[in-house]
Formats: sequence, structure tokens, C-alpha cells
Amino acid sequence: YRDKEVNSLKFLYDSFHPKYYYFEVVECARKLLLTGFIVFIAPGSILQVACGLMLSLCALNLYSFTQPYLQPDASYLAMFAHFQ
Repeated sequence: YRDKEVNSLKFLYDSFHPKYYYFEVVECARKLLLTGFIVFIAPGSILQVACGLMLSLCALNLYSFTQPYLQPDASYLAMFAHFQ
């Protein structure tokens, strides 16, 4: 019974190394921080831009350090997308 429940969620963690199964949650948190919470930090100021840039650089560093994807090309694509 439990295997059916886990297999139905496989699409969330299937592309990651087993020790980084939770990285989809990390990615969702990154998106939420950059789109949802950053709007409350000094709207329209340089501080807001700096905070967004720092969050993006932290995510880039995290992805380049861990390389959580099973396929190396996917890791490089994620790093490139975060750099953009």
C-alpha cells in the first residue's frame, strides 16, 4: 500500500540523486522567495534588487555545489538558468 503512495509522487524526486530527493521543495522555496516575498522588502528600491540578486546567487551557489540532478546536463542547465 505504501509503495503505491510513494510511486505516485515519484515525479517530484525522480530526476534528483537519492540524497537530494527534497530538492524540488528547495526549488519551490526559491521561487516563492523570489516572486512572493521579495515584493515586501523595500518595494522599488535598490535594496529589493540587491536582496533578489543575493537570493539568486545563493541558489546558483547551492546548485553548483550540490549538483542534485542525476543527469549532468540538467545540473548545468539549472546553473545556467540561475545565472541568467
